[in-house]
Amino acid sequence: MPSSKAKRQLTWSDVKAKLADFDRPGLVELVQDLYAASKDNRAFLHARFSLSGDTLRPYKAIIARWLWPDVIRNQDTSVARAKRAIADYSKAIGHPEGLAEFNRNLRDRPQLKSSYFSKLVLFSCAG
Repeated sequence: MPSSKAKRQLTWSDVKAKLADFDRPGLVELVQDLYAASKDNRAFLHARFSLSGDTLRPYKAIIARWLWPDVIRNQDTSVARAKRAIADYSKAIGHPEGLAEFNRNLRDRPQLKSSYFSKLVLFSCAG
């Protein structure tokens, strides 16, 4: 018979408590599993550890997909999803100065000033 109590929603505290039981090799294996699980996880880890010259590339691809959809494939636009990619990049790099630095780089590159992408980034940094 099902319990009448609603199941408690799991939180970061629950995960954190379990992580305390891991040793270093166990944590490395867990991160390896997360890395293999999705391309979003890979992009996050690459950005967090600054592993490539262009850590923005996967995030730019997401932004381009949602701002300039393929009309032949009947894709929709979504500024919200493009903004989410910017927020995800900000979380991935691990410090808020990253977007501000990116914003400064956009201002120093006049060819990007007029692009919708730069305006979206500037808007995201402001709010």
